[in-house]
Amino acid sequence: MKWLVTGLVVVLLIAFLVFFIRSRGGEMVMLADLDKQIVQPYIAMVAADEYDRAYDLLSEDYRKEVPLETFSAGHEKRQQEKGVISANELIRDSVIYNLFSTKREVRLKYVLYYGDNRETGWIILQEEDTDQFAIDGTYYESVGDSLDFRLW
Repeated sequence: MKWLVTGLVVVLLIAFLVFFIRSRGGEMVMLADLDKQIVQPYIAMVAADEYDRAYDLLSEDYRKEVPLETFSAGHEKRQQEKGVISANELIRDSVIYNLFSTKREVRLKYVLYYGDNRETGWIILQEEDTDQFAIDGTYYESVGDSLDFRLW
């Protein structure tokens, strides 16, 4: 009986490892799609001053807290201070699972180019009730690797 339980535990561990490795491959494809379908259009819309279209890519929670007028004014102010993002490059990604929620959170880190200036920033996407992802905010790293909300 002892060998049966040990064998069953080993089989379950192997099955878990295979599932984990295979699911990470699916996540990488999903993250590339999120970059292409959500983040890149968002950056292009903001750069083209199409704030109403970019606003539609934001999460429902974000839109409840920030009206379109405030969102637009914030981007116009940022453009005056920093300029427009001329290029970007995805350099890191992660999917965060919460034990108390079935919804996933995706964090994508980018190198952002404002003309000759270069900065790194994070964008957080959250899974909505419709199983679609939406932008929950853009951030910069601060001291201690915490994230501070700032438009980019």
